[in-house]
Amino acid sequence: MPVIGTQSAQRAYLRRSVGHQQDTALVTDDLLDDCLGDALREINLHFPVMGVGFFNTVANQQKYDTVLPAGAYRLRKAFWPNEAGQKLPDSFPSHLDPIIESGSQYYSTRYTFSPAAHMGLQRNSEYLKRWFSGGAKLLPPDTVYLMPKPTEAGHKVYFTFSSPRFANAGEVTDQYGPAYYSWAKKCLHETLAAGRGAVESITSPAGVSMRTGARSSHLELAKREHDRWLNLLPPMSTARSWI
Repeated sequence: MPVIGTQSAQRAYLRRSVGHQQDTALVTDDLLDDCLGDALREINLHFPVMGVGFFNTVANQQKYDTVLPAGAYRLRKAFWPNEAGQKLPDSFPSHLDPIIESGSQYYSTRYTFSPAAHMGLQRNSEYLKRWFSGGAKLLPPDTVYLMPKPTEAGHKVYFTFSSPRFANAGEVTDQYGPAYYSWAKKCLHETLAAGRGAVESITSPAGVSMRTGARSSHLELAKREHDRWLNLLPPMSTARSWI
């Protein structure tokens, strides 16, 4: 996917977006880089890359830390097989047949489950997960406590984790450009509203005065960009999501 431009091109775009064109005295490169860097952090935090990893258990060791790959943010979920090795009863699959079969036995009609039935399936899924897997308590950002304490070594503990999506501003792609620029412009408008860009009135040597309303305009535009940023955030994942 194409990137939105080099950091130099992004600076030029931000200058134009706040109406300062080639003004490098008020809107300096350092100020723009601060805004772009802040936007990059927000994109990486709200649109992270999700990865899957694993580590092996050590006999009688409950705490495992620094399990994340280099540069990763934090652990999301952890799962490890229960050592007891329970077995499903032979009749259990027959209870699932009406749920997982195609529906041909119902005259090729597919039925929509009621919310109550769907909740029952979710509860049953959670019961099976707890029956067949050991517990894992996460202490952000990178520590896992296994419960109960594993008695054998070599069992794989799988986990999901989040990592930064982009290493620098020049890697931001078109897909995330709108949200990235919204946050950068919000930061820039807020900064201009607090500094020299917030001049409310100008008086000429001849005594002619003019009110600009610059500060209120920058604050209004900052709020507009923040609202746009909120609308572009990814939807909240469900509590039962494995990531």
